[in-house]
Amino acid sequence: MVALLRQWEVRVGDTTDNAIGNNIRAVRVDAGLTQTEFAKRLQVSQTTVSSWETGASQPRRSNLFILLSEFPGLTLEDINSEKNGFARRSLRRSSDSQPEQAPLLGRVAAGAPRDAFPIEEYVAVPHSLHERYPNAFFLRVSGESMNRVLPNGCLALVVPESEVVNGHVYVFGTESGDFTVKRASVTEDRITLMPDSYLPGYEPIEFTRSGERPLPRVIGRVVWFTMPERFRV
Repeated sequence: MVALLRQWEVRVGDTTDNAIGNNIRAVRVDAGLTQTEFAKRLQVSQTTVSSWETGASQPRRSNLFILLSEFPGLTLEDINSEKNGFARRSLRRSSDSQPEQAPLLGRVAAGAPRDAFPIEEYVAVPHSLHERYPNAFFLRVSGESMNRVLPNGCLALVVPESEVVNGHVYVFGTESGDFTVKRASVTEDRITLMPDSYLPGYEPIEFTRSGERPLPRVIGRVVWFTMPERFRV
């Protein structure tokens, strides 16, 4: 293990694009974990995991040691390699079997029951996620206000939930009938919809429980995302 870790900083320069981030994300998704749950196991923050997966930063050797310890059977090549890494192997493995699918829903009025949502198409979803969240559905993400965790144009996998837990990412229904995706900041007297973007200019949206403005309706919690085929290279 120590010898492998000493090679980490040398080999990391050989990767292209975001192989390390893609492999880490594939490990997390295969385990059926959210970024927050994965971060707890690796003893880092959710924002650190997000940064790894998007390629904004790379894990240190100490992070790698914990990762390999937490997931027995993983190798350095699984994380470091683009050609033989975990993401590529997961893709090959999933192509050998019929993938699970979840519906991609169209735009609807906030608060409408899930059964009333028009279905545009069905999108493949990892088996582990489908087993854990059988009622989940996809919605399109438009805009840059959450691009640290949800790239513009991605399809977000949403689990129907009505309760809001502080720090998680949710789809909220607005008064105009549109959707907005934000990270929830919850206190005793208010709910704040927080942007999570690399770009400046996005402001929190605050709701007080005793105010005249109605609280946003919770559509569901975002647990995963994928990119449409037209975005892939």
